[in-house]
Amino acid sequence: MNGAVISPAVIEGNGDLELNVHDYMISQPLAIIGIRWIGKSYEAGKMCEQLCEVKQPFVVIDPEGEYWTLKERYPVIVAAVGKPVGRPKGYKADLIVTSETAATLARRIAEKGYSVVLDSRNATMADQYAVLGNFLEALYEAEGQYNRPLVVFMEEAHVLIPEIGRVRLPGIKKLQDKVIYWAWEVAARGRHRGLGYVCIARRAAEVAKAVLSQCPTRFIFKLVDPADLSWLRESGFTKEEIDEIQKLPKGTAFVRGLTAEHIKVRSKERICTHGGKTPIAKAVETPELEHAIADLSKIVKAPLEAPAAVTEEVLKRVEALETERKQLLSKVQSLESRLSEATTGKESLSLEAEGLRTRVKELESQVLTTEEKSKLLGKIQALENQVSDVQGRLTETQKIAGEFEEKFEKIRQLWGDWADLIVETADHLDLELIPKDVKALQEERDRYKAELETYRREDELRKELFQQTLEDSNIKSWIRDAEAFLQDLKRRGQAGSAVLKACLRMDPEVTFLPEEIQTG
Repeated sequence: MNGAVISPAVIEGNGDLELNVHDYMISQPLAIIGIRWIGKSYEAGKMCEQLCEVKQPFVVIDPEGEYWTLKERYPVIVAAVGKPVGRPKGYKADLIVTSETAATLARRIAEKGYSVVLDSRNATMADQYAVLGNFLEALYEAEGQYNRPLVVFMEEAHVLIPEIGRVRLPGIKKLQDKVIYWAWEVAARGRHRGLGYVCIARRAAEVAKAVLSQCPTRFIFKLVDPADLSWLRESGFTKEEIDEIQKLPKGTAFVRGLTAEHIKVRSKERICTHGGKTPIAKAVETPELEHAIADLSKIVKAPLEAPAAVTEEVLKRVEALETERKQLLSKVQSLESRLSEATTGKESLSLEAEGLRTRVKELESQVLTTEEKSKLLGKIQALENQVSDVQGRLTETQKIAGEFEEKFEKIRQLWGDWADLIVETADHLDLELIPKDVKALQEERDRYKAELETYRREDELRKELFQQTLEDSNIKSWIRDAEAFLQDLKRRGQAGSAVLKACLRMDPEVTFLPEEIQTG
C-alpha cells in the first residue's frame, strides 16, 4: 500500500483495523452510516485525530458543531458560518466565513493544505447552502490546480444532500441543488485531483443515491429502519448480519469493502473531547496554527470587525425597500391567485376535452363504413330468406301434425269403444278379464277421487266465502273497533290486563261484542 496508514478502530478478536489513507479515503470515497447517538460521529472524529497524527489535511463540513474540540490537541482551524453565539464555554471560532469569502477560503486551503472545521451550527439554512455550494465548487476547481491530497468529511449528509429534497422555497432549493451537485463531483471524480470524500449520515435511504453509491467502503453502525435494512440486503449483507446490525451496541460497526468478508470493529477511544462538551484542556497554540489563522483571516478580510453605524439614509432606503417588498408580495399573491384560477379552469377544460375525445372515439367506432354496411345488409337478407324458408316448412309440418292428430283422435275413440265392448261382453259371458281384487281397488280409487274432488270444491267455496266476509264493510269496521279496544286495554296497564284476563276466562261458547264489555 502507498501513503500513510491510520488505525481508527479495533477488529473484534483480530487486532487493529488499518486504513491506508490514499487507498480507502482519497482514491475512493468512504461512508459511515448509523442511527443517532450510536457512535458514527465519534468514529469520524477518531479518523480526524489520526489524520492529524500523520499530517494529512482534511476539511470537516460540520452542521452540528461537534468537531471544534479537535483544537484541544491539534492545529485545526475553526471557520464559523454565522455568528457563533450560545456555544459551550471554551468555544472559539478562528474566523467567520460567508458566501462571498467561501471560495477564497477553499482555494487557500487547497493551496496551503490547512485542516479546517467548517462549523455551520449557527447558520441559517440559506447561508449554510450558499457557503457550502461556493466552497465545494472552489475547492474542487482549486484541487485541479494544486492536486494536494485532502479529505472532505460531510456530516449530516442526509440533511445536506438528501435523496428527496424537502426544501420548497425556490431560492434555497437552488442553493441546495448546487451543494448536491458539487458533493457528487467530489465523490465521483475528486480522486483524480487528490480530493477524498467521507459521507456521514443517519439514514442510508435518505442520502442522495448518486453520492452514496460512489462509496464502496462503508462503516455500518446500528440501523433499524426498514428502508435502511432493505439497502443493507442490496449491499450484500446476509439475513444473520442484518439481524445483528439491528442489535449492535454503541461504538460497534460492520465494515464492508476492505476484504471479501464483512469485518466487525469497535471504535478506538478518542484523544480529544467528543461533541459539544466543554474541552478537557486549553486549545493547542502553535506558530504554525497562528500563522495559518492570520493568513486566512487576512484573505477573508477579517469579518469579525464590528459593523459600521447605520445612517438615516440607509434606514430610509430600508423602509422604501420594505414598502416595495410588501407591494411586490401583494402582486405575487394576486398573480398566484389568478394563476390558480387559470390552472383550475385549464384542468376543467382539459377534462372536458378529454371526455369529448373519448366520446368521439366511441362514436367513430360505432359508425359503419359503406363496405361494412353492404356486408351486413347481405347477411340480413340471407337470414330473412332462411327465416321465410323455415316458416314455410313449419307451416307444412303443422298441417301434417294436424292430420296425424285427427287420426290419433279417431283411433282413441275407436279404442274406447272397443274397450267398452270387450268389458260388456266379458260381463255377459261371465269372463274375468280383470281380477276381482284389482277391480275392487279400482272402484275404491274412483270413490276416493270423487270424495277428494268434493272436498276440494268445498274448500274453495269456504275460502271464497271467508274472503267475501273479510271484504264486507261491516266486518272491517268491527275488526277496527276490536283493535282499538285492545289498544285501549293495553294503554290501561294493569287494569286493562285484568279486563283482558276476565274476557279470556269467559265461556268460549258465548260470543260477545267489544262494546258489550264494561271497561269502567
